[in-house]
Amino acid sequence: MMRDPPIRCTKCHKTAIISQRYSGLHLCREHFIRDLEGKAKREIRKNRWLRPHDRIGVAISGGAASAAALTLLLKLTGKRRDIRITALHIDEGDADATERVQRLAAGLDLSVGCRDPSRDLKEDIQLLAEGCTAVATGATLDEEAAAIMAAFVSGEIASLGETEDPGCVRWISPFLLIREDEVRLYATLHHDEVFPDKPDREGLAGAVRDILRNYTDRHPSTLYAVSNLGGQIRRAAGDPKE
Repeated sequence: MMRDPPIRCTKCHKTAIISQRYSGLHLCREHFIRDLEGKAKREIRKNRWLRPHDRIGVAISGGAASAAALTLLLKLTGKRRDIRITALHIDEGDADATERVQRLAAGLDLSVGCRDPSRDLKEDIQLLAEGCTAVATGATLDEEAAAIMAAFVSGEIASLGETEDPGCVRWISPFLLIREDEVRLYATLHHDEVFPDKPDREGLAGAVRDILRNYTDRHPSTLYAVSNLGGQIRRAAGDPKE
């Protein structure tokens, strides 16, 4: 029985490791990494997320997306002596996740805090980030699109226009325009770890993600369209003329 020939990279004709249905590109390891890092860098530059003398706390959970965020920022700041990267971890009682975090953050300052159920997880991270000028997360396009759709479904669309308090720590999310499966692949290419699949949230958030996942299977650009809509709402909320 004859096997199908391997899919070749659109850029160099090496064996592709991923096919992007939304772009039509097939990418080998090298060009996939370039593609993802290029998108993340553009998002960072557009939002001015890296600034001189920053101390950036990377929130790492032990999952693939946060490991990818740590990897990216260490790459981008490796030659900059004025920017310091530290790791932040909220211990939610998962011993395996905490052990992965310790391996991922080896050689870095690591701050660990305990989860307080009375607070939002973001609040716990912000308290742990005392002394940091910014906090980086591994939030992906899938999560961003789900949050936007959930705001529509719940009738809380005004929440999309909320801005952060200028006195609070700055939040950095370089993967907001990158698919979750690509972020996971980036992490596995850089770390000898077995990352568990991230379970869907229960309730509305989980239901919205299921709907988006099923629809995106048939319409690959859906997540980008939803993200663009959310961006338009945020810009309109910040500019009364819109």
